Amino acid sequence: MHKRQKGSGKKLFRFLIFATVIVAVGAYFLFKVQQKALAPNVEIEGNNSASFYVPTQATYEEITTLFSISGHLKSIDNFKWMAEKKGYPKNIKPGHYLLRDGMNNNELVNMLKGGLQTPVKLTFSNVRTKHDLAGKVAQSIEADSISLLSILSDSIALAELGFTPATVYAMILPNTYEIWWNTDAEGFLKRMHHEYEKFWTEDRLKYAESAGL
Repeated sequence: MHKRQKGSGKKLFRFLIFATVIVAVGAYFLFKVQQKALAPNVEIEGNNSASFYVPTQATYEEITTLFSISGHLKSIDNFKWMAEKKGYPKNIKPGHYLLRDGMNNNELVNMLKGGLQTPVKLTFSNVRTKHDLAGKVAQSIEADSISLLSILSDSIALAELGFTPATVYAMILPNTYEIWWNTDAEGFLKRMHHEYEKFWTEDRLKYAESAGL
């Protein structure tokens, strides 16, 4: 009877040691997961935020390279671990994203994967030629000056909006606009037409007509 109790005691002791090891290992891995997912990984020196641009058709490898070059991530490996766990490599959305100092990888990947981009400000005035306009706009959005010049001279595209290459300037109103960075040339033209129609209300048209404008 005594031997049985002694044997049972040894088994219980070994079980407790085994269970303690399992709990310790589990706690360690949980800590590592939390560290990768929830620990701050974005570091913006001297500022609270910084812009990060994901080009149209950029690959996952290109994006991780851009992050490495930016120097805004404490650990690129932890970011990649979180991104791959959440399936970001297959859900890349272009745009302008605002990185906040202290963001963790979970927040960062959710923002990128969800396409939760921040619009940029587009301001232009006193542009005298199409080249001037295209160059100014291309500084703020992804579309380059060549594609912008092309759409501003496209008779077919302009005719659909009721304009011609000679009258398109009347449609583009100098102002400051909030616009998505990844807007292409066609998107820019449609946005300007929308702003034109929004500006020229019925009352303004009547006033312009009465004033002989």
